[in-house]
Amino acid sequence: MIRPAYRPDTTEPDRVLLRRYAAGDPAAFAQLLDRHGPLVLGACRRAVGGHAHAAEDAFQATFLVLARKAAGLRDPDSLPGWLFGVARRVAAAARRRDTRHERASRAGAKPEAVPAGKWDDLLAVVDEEIAALPDDLRAAVLPCLYHGKTQDEAAAELGWTLSTLRRRLDRGRELLRSRLTTRGVAPAVALVAGAVAPSAVSALPPQVRAATLDLAAGGTAPAGVTELARGGAPAGLSPAWVVAGVTAVGVAVGAAAWFGSNHQPPSPAPATASMPEPPKPEVLPALPAAPLPPRAIVRLGTTRFRHGTDGAFGLVDPLGVTRLGFLPDGTLTSVGGGRVRFWDAATGVERDGPGVAVGSRWVLRAVPFDAGRRLLVPEQDAAGNLLPAARVWTLVDRRAGPVLAFARHTGRKGDVIGPTAVSADGTRFAQTDGNGDGWLWHADCSTGAKLAGKVREHGPAAFLPGGGELVTACPDGSFRVWDAADGKELRAFGDPAPHIAAAASADGTRVAVVGEDPDPAGNTGPRQVVVWDTARGTVVRRFPLPGLIGFVAGGGAVAFTPDGRHVAAVGHVRNRTLEVRWWALDGNGSGHWTAMSEGTPPQPLAVANDLRTLAVGSGSGSARGVIRVFDGVTGVERVPPDGMPGPVQGVAFAAGGSGVVTTDHFGRLATWDVTTGKQQHLTVTDRQSPPETDVGFDVPAALGLAGPLGPQQPGVPPAVVKSVAVSADGSRVAVGVATFPPGQGWGRVYVLNRATRAVLWSAPVADAAVTSLAFSPDGSRLAVGTTVVRVFAAATGAGGLTLDGHRGAVTALGFSADGKRLASGATDATAVLWNVE
Repeated sequence: MIRPAYRPDTTEPDRVLLRRYAAGDPAAFAQLLDRHGPLVLGACRRAVGGHAHAAEDAFQATFLVLARKAAGLRDPDSLPGWLFGVARRVAAAARRRDTRHERASRAGAKPEAVPAGKWDDLLAVVDEEIAALPDDLRAAVLPCLYHGKTQDEAAAELGWTLSTLRRRLDRGRELLRSRLTTRGVAPAVALVAGAVAPSAVSALPPQVRAATLDLAAGGTAPAGVTELARGGAPAGLSPAWVVAGVTAVGVAVGAAAWFGSNHQPPSPAPATASMPEPPKPEVLPALPAAPLPPRAIVRLGTTRFRHGTDGAFGLVDPLGVTRLGFLPDGTLTSVGGGRVRFWDAATGVERDGPGVAVGSRWVLRAVPFDAGRRLLVPEQDAAGNLLPAARVWTLVDRRAGPVLAFARHTGRKGDVIGPTAVSADGTRFAQTDGNGDGWLWHADCSTGAKLAGKVREHGPAAFLPGGGELVTACPDGSFRVWDAADGKELRAFGDPAPHIAAAASADGTRVAVVGEDPDPAGNTGPRQVVVWDTARGTVVRRFPLPGLIGFVAGGGAVAFTPDGRHVAAVGHVRNRTLEVRWWALDGNGSGHWTAMSEGTPPQPLAVANDLRTLAVGSGSGSARGVIRVFDGVTGVERVPPDGMPGPVQGVAFAAGGSGVVTTDHFGRLATWDVTTGKQQHLTVTDRQSPPETDVGFDVPAALGLAGPLGPQQPGVPPAVVKSVAVSADGSRVAVGVATFPPGQGWGRVYVLNRATRAVLWSAPVADAAVTSLAFSPDGSRLAVGTTVVRVFAAATGAGGLTLDGHRGAVTALGFSADGKRLASGATDATAVLWNVE
């Protein structure tokens, strides 16, 4: 039987009712009980697995916790999520406590079984994904999805404006839809509009309601309820680090309409309606755990499709992954941070070792050619300065080829030479530079012609088949085709309007442009993707971009499949939703899907010929170095997100050492089980950078260092202080330094006496800058983070322990209270726990 959604008749926000109850008004608690009780009881019933009395104990214990903590809740606006978190923890404890025999003995009869609905398998998946939502999104989702409330009612209860609720509801709804789709659950067919699971919205039994109100008024609680309540609230973390873990249980409402529109619940279905049998959730197969490096205890997060952000000399590459592509065997390649990595596109496992270290931070200007089989990478000198030369790498066998030394063009401004286009056979080279000029070189790298017109520096450039013609983007939004021998213009095509994103096919015969469709008067219109034939200068296809696909300057991408038969575009909708569209150039097929995003620019983009693999980078945002790979047809993510979405900024052990807490650039705070490495809770905090450490004196001056951009003094190395730490007793200061220009020994750690400012010892760190430091609690050891972690004796600088387990700069370090374990977090969005005994 389908029951109507439960709607208590009150519009006072939860925070007001909590304030009234804390001031001594029992009626306010009764309103909270009536508002949230049915949902909490359903959660408890499902969690205890059919033990009705255990569910009632857990229900009463949950509201007893609320009664005791009502005056001190950190975020009263998120009360629904908080209650579900407590309910799930308490119910889990009740289930562990009560065996069937014990329950039968206490009740004098067999346990009263709570009927299990046919939707249990599906709802278990929905429950798990609801639990994984951040607090603010979960608080928005619960009333609308589980209680069936209108947006006006939910906003009133939460004390939010309607626009705030809608924004958070949209984000939560889209994230939930994306995660369910990733797990093989199609919301549009898996859930029934207007229906709620009876176990989730059953009216409170009068005796349970009365007993709970009596407890809130100071009545004596049964021993079992008191025991459960004692363990129901989060413990072991300071208030600023507490995360309310929630597993929302038991209700599924109208996904076909709810996931796709601003939900207003429909009229209740007639009592005679029957539920269709839902499909069995198709959960993606579990992937084997990646091997751990020596001394690592557990990894928090995943290394799958994590390219990392370490550049040459350990610099954090500001661009992250700059190119994605496919080899003929389907291997996904990623370029960035001084490396080329090779991935199994189905599992996200890196193939055959750590990839290719190209030894140049100018890999951001690398140019693929020969259908992606080869890569031309600019060379650099020992100080990291760009040279007028480039090396050819053969990616199929990961072999370094010859270095090509380019002759300087007469009259060319500057020495920065890095070809931006290479012919398929590697015999012709072209560059578009920062001055808007185009340059050509012959096969022997001798100077060729200068193009007879201006070009767009960051626009696409490609040689046509045969290498005799070059197509480039121009500043006015059009395209020009040039004679590769003398640089003269052969033809022009394209809409004379700035384009938002553009790409050339691998063979140069097509270019795709994301722009706006101008009317005859030149006024801009709807956005579209236009594909041009470069040989004829004619339009092949125009594909509209309907809706809110959010291409902004530098915020979207377009790409062809390697065979040039399909084109795909990716952009943002309302900043937090990734939207992907693809089309067949012959007109026989198209697709569209969305996924949750952290708001970082979705670029670069690469799509396999069969569309079954679509890879998206994270651009220059804070999630750079993270690659997301989807089935391009269905939108199912190959490796669901696991871990922090951005670089780890802070890491600390919880009280007792049983958990670890990490924070990232996005303000997300996660708690982890150190035994399993699984994320337990995730919440969103105010986005803040870690506070700077104040040591009480001018550190660069004490070390005799000069800033890298300031006036230089003879014998004083230009340097920058990257990190500082103070020992627990305040007697020592550790300083991590990077000198410029980068070169051998450019990273160095110093330990000073804080009182005298004298340097006790220092040690070079040749591989990278020092990006994090931490003293052990007893002050005997110092952990130093670069692209690896080194542990020194704090008094003497004696070392010997090196921990290598990250793909990026180590940006956070923390010891356990006993000093036996060390946690490190990095720009690869993972943390690792190490045994340092």
